[in-house]
Amino acid sequence: MVVNHGFDLGQILKFVCDKWTEISAGRFFTVRKSWSLCGLQKHTRISLTKPKPMIKYYAIALANYANFRGRAGRSEFWYFVLLNTFLSLLVMYVSKALNHNLLPQVLALLLVLPVMTVAVRRMHDRGKSGWYALIPLYNLVLACLPGEPHDNRYGANRKEP
Repeated sequence: MVVNHGFDLGQILKFVCDKWTEISAGRFFTVRKSWSLCGLQKHTRISLTKPKPMIKYYAIALANYANFRGRAGRSEFWYFVLLNTFLSLLVMYVSKALNHNLLPQVLALLLVLPVMTVAVRRMHDRGKSGWYALIPLYNLVLACLPGEPHDNRYGANRKEP
């Protein structure tokens, strides 16, 4: 027996995609909608916007993959953690779909050094030694707190006044 609740999966997915486009327009891409002269055809053009802070901070963290010196602000650290989590989940999903268990391990191996360096530089932003990144709960508290507003022994404050 098939129970019909009146929901069409195609309509639900279209609704969700339309709402996501409305919400995220201007964050990741620009959506321009125009009508043809006769008003019967609607054209939509999607163009990428300039890189937003999330991607910018992730790129900064990856560019400094072997730099244990200096400071990393909260935005750089947490965007890096967020995108790494998303990337790891995506790779795990793809590897499970392909029945190939080596992909998540390769990703973890590739990202172990950048994760360590951004964590050490985040501790430096708080004025602490990088070894504090190894203390489980204390490093989480330090990562959540704002950095020192003035220059410290690890470098100048990169945040604008």
